[in-house]
Amino acid sequence: NGFKFTPSSIVRMNGLDRITTYVSSTKLRATILSADLTKAGNYNITVFTPLPGGGVSAPQKFTVNNPLPLISSIFPTSAFTGNDNFAIDVNGSNFVADSKVELNNVVKATSYISSTKLLLTLSSSDINKAGNYNITVDNSAPGGGVSDNKVLIVDNPLPNIVSISPTSTTEGSPGFILTL
Repeated sequence: NGFKFTPSSIVRMNGLDRITTYVSSTKLRATILSADLTKAGNYNITVFTPLPGGGVSAPQKFTVNNPLPLISSIFPTSAFTGNDNFAIDVNGSNFVADSKVELNNVVKATSYISSTKLLLTLSSSDINKAGNYNITVDNSAPGGGVSDNKVLIVDNPLPNIVSISPTSTTEGSPGFILTL
């Protein structure tokens, strides 16, 4: 909506001409392509009217928002303390190329696989204590936000003795150091 539009006026999105339909001297309609909507951000909408006279209007801001991410599941759902380069599939929807996976509100190494899958990679220092760890996905502004959380359960591993030394002693011997 505006004024002084002509049948030769063209709507531009970020400087690129878009298919424009003249409705009246105060209204135009433009086709915005899906390719224009692939990255969140603020874009300028202008109207260009060719010579003689004419020119480019002052811009109006058009915002493409990131969607709110949703997590449907994580896999695996548990780990042992000390696991290194531990990978977790984060499944859901509305993931974008710059989505970040957080572990207890701290951004961790995230790989974008698709709009429905992210890969979270954890180091041994990330899960060095037993407990429940919250996993969320954060899509940055504009729009975006933080998903509900899924819980990763981290347990201490079951100890496993392979050998001991020495393997025996005699009754009444003085104390000694047992090596496992």
